[in-house]
Amino acid sequence: MRESQPELDTRDGDVCSEVSSYTALCKEFDPHTAAKLVEFGIEAWFAPGKFLFREHDESGQFYFITLGSVAVEQPCPSRTTRIKTLHEGDFLGWSALLGSGTRRFDARATTEVAAIAFDGALLRKTCEDDPRFGYALMKRLLLIVTERLDMVSARLTCVQEGRTS
Repeated sequence: MRESQPELDTRDGDVCSEVSSYTALCKEFDPHTAAKLVEFGIEAWFAPGKFLFREHDESGQFYFITLGSVAVEQPCPSRTTRIKTLHEGDFLGWSALLGSGTRRFDARATTEVAAIAFDGALLRKTCEDDPRFGYALMKRLLLIVTERLDMVSARLTCVQEGRTS
């Protein structure tokens, strides 16, 4: 179920206080970037067990989780492997910002999930048109990717050393 974003006046510079679901998102960015994200965001809800996206789906939406937990999973013929569980304040589906084609994992709600969804193509276009916005968004995206690669690297090191975590 999706709901259109409420009407917001982004001219006053304090759009984040107007809609509570955007408060956590606004803490992630400077006021200029936050205002643009609020303008483009659409609130989305997912029941437990529902997929936000599946492996091989087109990378169209980028999400910011505002409530609940989402399992990022690698489906395999014999079993599904959970890669990571994301929670409130986490970003999901960053490949939509890069226009990189299709999803590489499943993303499934493990609890009731509220998220802010963003159209990847619209964000890419806005990044090109507004370099200040684009720099702030891509800088945050790079931090997310780096954190996730560090996590995978640590897990692989544990597996190679015969430890589990």
